[in-house]
Amino acid sequence: MNKILITIGRWHKSITTGEVVRTAVLASLIAALLASSVAMVSGATRIEIGPQVGDILVFRKGARMPTDWKFTVMTTAVPATTCSLRPDIMAAEGGSLVVEQRLLSPRTLQVHWAGIRTSTGHSEICNCCRTSLVVLA
Repeated sequence: MNKILITIGRWHKSITTGEVVRTAVLASLIAALLASSVAMVSGATRIEIGPQVGDILVFRKGARMPTDWKFTVMTTAVPATTCSLRPDIMAAEGGSLVVEQRLLSPRTLQVHWAGIRTSTGHSEICNCCRTSLVVLA
């Protein structure tokens, strides 16, 4: 009768110090990349892009602007009216928009126009010039 000896066990490999250090450095780099990625995504959600209160958008007299841009806004005057902002007309005579207030919900800007006219129309002076405007951002 033949007896067979079966051994169940693990195969052990001697691990060198260099391999341990390399694995630790690689794990640290991966952890640092993950942490910085999470930090960048978290920071990007908090960045406010756009004009801040006090910013001034200047339309230099005679500057060339696209003629197809047109924005319809509501005035803050009572009763509220709408008017058009056409950057090409605003730049023809010159002027500026000053951000007076920024609202987050809904995302709007309250700005003030200082200039001759904001668009072409029947009146020589526009209906937007002497009032504050609410511009959708």
